[in-house]
Amino acid sequence: KPLMEIVGGKTLLAATLERARQVADKGKVWLVCGHEHARAMKSASGLSPSRVLVEPERRNTAMAVAWAAQRIASQDPEAVMVVLSADHHIPDGKAFAKSIQLAARGAAGAQVLVTLGIRPSRPETGYGYIHLGREMGDDFPGLLRVRRFVEKPDAARARRYVALGDYLWNAGIFVWSVETLLAEIKTCAPDLHKALAPLRKSGVGRARAPVESAYRRAPSVPIDVAVLEKSQKVCTVPVDFAWSDVGTWSSLGEELGLGSRSGSGPAGWSSLDE
Repeated sequence: KPLMEIVGGKTLLAATLERARQVADKGKVWLVCGHEHARAMKSASGLSPSRVLVEPERRNTAMAVAWAAQRIASQDPEAVMVVLSADHHIPDGKAFAKSIQLAARGAAGAQVLVTLGIRPSRPETGYGYIHLGREMGDDFPGLLRVRRFVEKPDAARARRYVALGDYLWNAGIFVWSVETLLAEIKTCAPDLHKALAPLRKSGVGRARAPVESAYRRAPSVPIDVAVLEKSQKVCTVPVDFAWSDVGTWSSLGEELGLGSRSGSGPAGWSSLDE
């Protein structure tokens, strides 16, 4: 999907890299990809080979994010890391960059894990939701605690969440310092922390053996489940800009101007990711 021109006249990967360069210092954009797509992703991204991390096998997003965090930390222990999926459509780049900058200040200052929360435009059943908690206070304007994460709801619950007004779509766009994330992995996901041991020992090296060893030991779990749902240090920045992961038929229909009906699509299909 990231290599497809679905909307906007450019591939989703190209659009994501463009957004990344809006908020990252020059030369500090990284790409994590699977080995089956590595050649195409390297060519399409134009990134330096040292900035492309090729996973030897699939282990879901927790290991992908943890590996990137470990590599970044070995070069800059105080870095703030932004995690962007390469299949999102966000038309308003300026609003996106402003939200990331706000989230980064909160992540660094409050030492929390931040996820962007999208105000829902419809009762979508294809996305997870964030239940909003209290505001963090005057020192971190725009930053709110996350009360809980909710998995993809049925249609009735999705309508209730939208009506209540204190539920947001979980965009899967994360901002945190690498130090805070790695500490929370140690606390919340000890199996993942243990799997990272070969990478901690190898430092900034690019040898494949430590990576393969780490991946053999790593649990296959999303970063949300491994860390965010267990951590006591999770906040969100609610945002109003248009966003879609182009992952459901309704979201694709909306992006293409065809209208949408939550949960609808060709018979037997619920997600383009399938």
